[in-house]
Amino acid sequence: MTELKRMQQREVDRRINAFCQTLTVGDRVEGIKWWDRAYDVMEGIIDSSRLVNPYPTLEKVAAATAILSPLQPWDRNVRMVEELAKDKWLDPLTFYKWWNKAQLALWTDDPPLNELATGIKVNPFWRALCGERDAVVVDRWILRIAYPDDRGYPARVRRITNSIRRLAPGFGLSPRDLQSAMWVKVRGR
Repeated sequence: MTELKRMQQREVDRRINAFCQTLTVGDRVEGIKWWDRAYDVMEGIIDSSRLVNPYPTLEKVAAATAILSPLQPWDRNVRMVEELAKDKWLDPLTFYKWWNKAQLALWTDDPPLNELATGIKVNPFWRALCGERDAVVVDRWILRIAYPDDRGYPARVRRITNSIRRLAPGFGLSPRDLQSAMWVKVRGR
C-alpha cells in the first residue's frame, strides 16, 4: 500500500470512527433490528408468493431485493419484489435492466445468484440480507459520512468497508450491524 493510500485510509478511519462515537445504544439496537425486520419482510414475500412461485428461497428473494434496491426507498423496493414474486409486471421502462436480473434471480437457477447480484452496493446488500454478518453495505448515506461529495468510487467503498470491518469489534457489533446502526443514525431514524 502506498503512503497516499495509507493516508486516505487513515482519514476514512478517522471520519468513520468519529461518527460511530456518536452512536447511541438506541442507534445500535435499531441497526440490529433493521436486519430482523428485513428478514421478516422477505419471509412474508416468500409465503405470499408460494401459490405462483413454488420455489422461492431467502437467497432468491434477497437477491431480487438487492438488485432492485439502487436509489429506491425500502418500502418501494419491497413492493416491487412482492409484485415480481407474484409474476406481476411493473414499469418496464424505469426498471428494465434491474427488473430482468431480479426476475431471473427469483424465477430461475441460471445464471447463479452471485452473477446476478453484482455491484459495489448490490452484492454486499444481498449477502447481508442472507445473514452474512461480515457484509458491509455502502450506500450513498454511508458514503456521505466519509466523503461529503457523495461519489461512490470503488476505492472509496473499499476504504469505508475496511474501516467499518476494523472498527466493528470495538463497538461490540458485527460489521453488518455497525453499518446499519450508522445508516439509522445518518438518516435520522
